[in-house]
Amino acid sequence: MTPDTGPRGWPGVGLEMGSEPEVELYRGDTTHVTRRLPLVPLLDAVLTSELGEYAHEPDFGFVLVFHQFTGRTLYEGPPEVVNLRPDFGHVTVLAHVGDTVVYRQRHTVTGLLGPMLAAVGHALDPGQPRWSFRVDSALLRELPQRRGYGRRGDYEGFGVLDGPADRYDRYDGQDPADRRRRHRRFADRDPSRLPPIVTGTTDVDVTRSSRLSFGVRRADEPEVPRISSADTHGAALPSNLEVRPVTVLLPPHVERLLERDLPLSHEIEEGGFLLGKVYRRPDGADGHVVIVEHVLPAEHSGASQMHFTFTGDSFRAMSRIMEERHPDDQLVGWYHTHLFSAVGTMGLSGTDIELHRATFRRPWQVAALINISGGRRVVRCYSRSETSMEACPLWSRDDDTEPYRLTRPSLGRL
Repeated sequence: MTPDTGPRGWPGVGLEMGSEPEVELYRGDTTHVTRRLPLVPLLDAVLTSELGEYAHEPDFGFVLVFHQFTGRTLYEGPPEVVNLRPDFGHVTVLAHVGDTVVYRQRHTVTGLLGPMLAAVGHALDPGQPRWSFRVDSALLRELPQRRGYGRRGDYEGFGVLDGPADRYDRYDGQDPADRRRRHRRFADRDPSRLPPIVTGTTDVDVTRSSRLSFGVRRADEPEVPRISSADTHGAALPSNLEVRPVTVLLPPHVERLLERDLPLSHEIEEGGFLLGKVYRRPDGADGHVVIVEHVLPAEHSGASQMHFTFTGDSFRAMSRIMEERHPDDQLVGWYHTHLFSAVGTMGLSGTDIELHRATFRRPWQVAALINISGGRRVVRCYSRSETSMEACPLWSRDDDTEPYRLTRPSLGRL
């Protein structure tokens, strides 16, 4: 790839991709294109909702890298939206304002574009229950692995994506000392920890239970008790507790861990498990109160600068520790980090949401997200909603003798 010497329109300096990438939208399972949508305005709309004021900065731009890994095919809608190119099923989004990375996360293509395309499809034909799409550009036609591009064609030289790439750097004409300072900020920023190979396992198809020597059935869920004013935590709750599906209480030692004391890398994402207790609300309204008592870093996990991965061994180690040290606690959720500042109302990526909804299936289990940027942390918790995830109110207190106070939806400053 050589720098484009043309004007700074799309596709911008540094890329020679031919025509602007588009999303082809199809009605149902037909092969006739119903509408061609430029990809960049779609992503502008998605990122504006995610990044708020950052997306309106004059130096705002983004870089996308498609990955040839099979991803989620169906967005459930309504209406349903089907990705016709699930082989390029994941995309890394890096958003920046000038030199500062404000958002970096891997998404499934379907999870990223599905909601917006569902809205477009509904506007075109409110009665159509199913749409399908594919991304059409030289991005996916020319390269067997991946290709990156940005809204303004800049910053393909950010050294933060997962592998070498042809790159253009608009700073090449600047003073060498300034250029070195810039590159040092993003150099050597791809540390990773691959998940260990799990041995001694076998796959069992439980749908063929008639041929198995054992049976599989869903265990009955124990009834969740109602929190009482006789409980030290219940007594410290206000009488006008906001009615939400899940309310999270952080005792002082857990608040200090998450906000300050828990050792966390600034180079790769990290994560683990949240242990504690769950109750029904004290006022009889629908909803749960989750008390996080212990923060347990995951063992046998995989991680890089852009993702965190549990393995089966992570859960086995967690179960062993729970049995030995915390037999009266429950697995109330999980946590992981993002290595950029907290922006938007939904901090979780599409991949995070899919992991939570597939793995942590109880309605009261929470996903805690810790954004790390500039030496500061912002902690937010989310629980499942009917179709996605929603923020949980966080309550904390300075010591065990004081009442809980609402810390807003986040712990730390957004």
